[in-house]
Amino acid sequence: MGCGSAMSNVPSVNKAKQSAGKIFEITDQRSTLDVRRTTANEIKEVKEGRIEFKDVDFKYPSRTTKIFNQFNMEIPANYKIALVGHSGCGKSTITNLLLRFYHTQGGQILIDGEPIENYNVGSLREQIGFVQQEPILFNRSIKDNVLYGKLDADNAKVRKVCEMANALTFIESNIEDLDKEKRIHKIKEDLTNEIDVICKKYPSFIQFKEKLLSKSNEVLDLLLQVFTKSDAKAMEIFSKDPRSLVL
Repeated sequence: MGCGSAMSNVPSVNKAKQSAGKIFEITDQRSTLDVRRTTANEIKEVKEGRIEFKDVDFKYPSRTTKIFNQFNMEIPANYKIALVGHSGCGKSTITNLLLRFYHTQGGQILIDGEPIENYNVGSLREQIGFVQQEPILFNRSIKDNVLYGKLDADNAKVRKVCEMANALTFIESNIEDLDKEKRIHKIKEDLTNEIDVICKKYPSFIQFKEKLLSKSNEVLDLLLQVFTKSDAKAMEIFSKDPRSLVL
């Protein structure tokens, strides 16, 4: 009976082995743009930042249509430019090629007069900052998300880059402070003030104050939103039956 039960799993085991084989075929492939590989003569520092595309041909591996056909462009060092065009014309592709996510099929990309292939891939990417069309944030503090770009950056540098990105005012106005401890303190302070206002209007509510403020940080944040965004009628209902807020 035990043998029969084991035999019934054989088809599933075979399917799993076949699927795993396909996965390993992909993971075992060696990338031609491996950032971990270095050579002695690679350039690691971009000194000026002059960029030039010379007769560049490129198409994505999964497509047959060329994105660039003998494409030429020159960007002087320290210039701010805007690439404007319809969807699919190659604006994001320029960034992908500068970050060396792909090889070109023809022509040259030069940085400070040197072919981009002469630069160390890892070092080159560390010196380029870009924001994707659909940014992804990890479920951590804003400071932690900023640090993914440079793990050893101190608080002063984190604040500086937020200012450069015109994001500091937005961050501070939404009490999503760069320092998690300061943000939690701010939430508790604001929530305490909101509860005190309600207690003055509805004295019976004071018995729930300590219990509400002892909740987890996530719940405190939620409570603050409830208190600040609810209308007067909703708050009157909450005050008459505070148990509805005891999460």
